[in-house]
Amino acid sequence: MAEIITINPGEHKLMLLRNHDADMEINISEGASLKFFDLVNSVNPVVSEINLTFNFLGEGSVLTMRGRMMGKDSDSVRRNIVIRHSAPQCESDVYYKYVLDGEAQGRFDGRVIVPQDCQKTTSRLLNKNLCLSHDARMQTRPELEIYADDVQCSHGSSIGMLDQDAIFYMQQRGISFSEAKRLLVDAFINEIQMPRLCVK
Repeated sequence: MAEIITINPGEHKLMLLRNHDADMEINISEGASLKFFDLVNSVNPVVSEINLTFNFLGEGSVLTMRGRMMGKDSDSVRRNIVIRHSAPQCESDVYYKYVLDGEAQGRFDGRVIVPQDCQKTTSRLLNKNLCLSHDARMQTRPELEIYADDVQCSHGSSIGMLDQDAIFYMQQRGISFSEAKRLLVDAFINEIQMPRLCVK
């Protein structure tokens, strides 16, 4: 059973931490602005598999989502995100990053739905992923389902490993391999900024 939340008009923040294990359905009212933060830090073994559904109920609403997913060992981190632009002139901006090490498995499914009568919609859906070992596995599938013609929508994804040339360059300047790796991972993941309450 999904947890159902209604976001009233005004500016709001919602933080989803690693111990949250319930699916969520969030209804965004007309004129509401929601900043949604999703954080998984792999301190203890993690299985975090959550479905998130967002429904725009009225015009002029804004959703900003930022996700930082960290997995290692045998962790499993999955997000299935559905955004329904059920009202015109709304905006959604989704950006998730994963860092996976060991035999961790990650999955990102994102889908933005824009019906025919929901013109003037703006939407961005982006997922970037970094695998630190050859045994880590990441699957990513961002999708746009658009029936309106007056919209600005984009989506994209990437999966890669650390740049060995960058590590070599840093080692030539006296930086150890482990420190070079840490600096590159931090530079990658810290593009996703979390509120201070979340980053511990």
